[in-house]
This record gives sequence, C-alpha cells and structure tokens, in this order.
Amino acid sequence: MAAPRVVLVDPLYEGNVGQVARSMMNFGCSELAIVKGTHITDVARDRAVHAQVILDNAMRVQTFDEATQGCDLVVGFTARLTGLERKYRRNPVDLRDWAPEAVTHPGHIALVFGREDRGLTNEQADRCHVLASIPTDEAYRSMNLAHAVTVALWTLYAERREERVKEYTPATLEQIERANEMFGEMLAHGAYPAHKIEATRTMFRRLLGRARPTTWEASTLMGVFKRVLWSLGVRRTRGPMELPPEERGDLEPFPRKVEDEPDRSPLDPEA
Repeated sequence: MAAPRVVLVDPLYEGNVGQVARSMMNFGCSELAIVKGTHITDVARDRAVHAQVILDNAMRVQTFDEATQGCDLVVGFTARLTGLERKYRRNPVDLRDWAPEAVTHPGHIALVFGREDRGLTNEQADRCHVLASIPTDEAYRSMNLAHAVTVALWTLYAERREERVKEYTPATLEQIERANEMFGEMLAHGAYPAHKIEATRTMFRRLLGRARPTTWEASTLMGVFKRVLWSLGVRRTRGPMELPPEERGDLEPFPRKVEDEPDRSPLDPEA
C-alpha cells in the first residue's frame, strides 16, 4: 500500500490544517489536498511544526473531483451512523475492520474528511467508494478533524508498516516452576508462616502466568532468589529445572564458597 492522500473538504480552522500536516508526517504521508476552505496561515504553520513542507506542497483545489483525481479508491469518513442496511448512504464500515483490506489495495487511496461542523455532505459521501467510521462513544461521536485524521493514519500505518516489535522468547514452564520452587524456599527460610506457604506459592505462580516473563526475566528473577537464599544461609546446587549457565545471559555463576565472595552485600547488583 502506498501512503494515502489526505483530502480536507472545506476546512474551517487553519490550526486543524496545520495539525493534520504534522500527523501526516508522523505516519509517512505527504500528499495533502484541500478543497476550498481556510487559508494556510501562520497559525497553520505553527501547528505543523516540522511538517510545513506538506503545507507548502498542498494542492489547493475547488472541487471534490480535482482533489481525488489520480486516486483509485476514495474513502470518506463519517461520524453519522444509521445502523440500518437499507440506509446505505450512512452505513459505514468500522475503520478497524477495513484497515487490513486497505493495506493490500494495489492502487492509490484518498482519505476524505469533511468540514468540522457538518462533515461530508450526502453528495460528497455518495462520491466515495468506501465510507468508514472511527468508533467513538455514543454520547459524543464527532471527533476533532485533526484527531480523526491522526487516528485514521495511525490505524493504516500500524497495519502496513514492516517494522514490528521484536518478538521475545517467553519463559518455559520449567523456568516458571523452578522460580516458584525457589520462591517457596525463600518463604520457608524467611520466617513466613508455614501454613500460608502453599497458598502464597499458588498466588505467585498465577502472577507469573499473567506477567508472561521472558527467558531473560525468569533467569534474572531466579538469580535474585539465589542471592536472597544465600543471604539467609541456604546453600544449594542447581536443580533440574534451573536455567543452565550457557542460557543465563549476562548473569554471573552463583558462588560455591563463601570465601570466594567479595566483601560486599549479597544483594549488591555487582555481587
């Protein structure tokens, strides 16, 4: 999907136009078309901040057709919903449902937004191939123009961007259980009421289940538990479910002998 063109039909406020330009640059868009409406003033440039180049290159046209010329798909946005299938004129698709389809469209898309006080007219809405809406609360459906453009652009950008958050390696069941076992040992050696230990271990297991820690996080957690147990005088060897040394990342091996420990607190992060 190529970056869409943003079309503002008869915008009233220059500040909104500037904010739209800024949002466009945030999400990799550069084509702005303005049908009639307000002039681009210093207020608009101030609101655009570093996106003034988009205002400088904006198409100023007099008709809807001029603004959408060269686009293969025209998508209008509306906050007015009928909820009835036969009222097709104002029966838009949810932007979230349409976004996956949009990013696979091979042509050039125009996103059309109406005037702040009344939105798109029926005639303008009829010229759109798709009518979309942004879900908002029933008590107040209409969004600020710049906010609506921002949400629409973000939704499409999130669908089409190739860069994704790096996947993490979740902790294994064995690691989770080993961490829980070590947590129980801490409770037992830390004067915690014996009759509460099992229930507290169950609580801790559920907490880890909800937190979905990574392998590195679980390894670090077990390293902390080992230090605490060491400070309580508990000497232990690696259990069958504990992370082996080669998988501990940057964790140092736990000291086997007290005399090998530097003269510092066992909870010191450098220990």
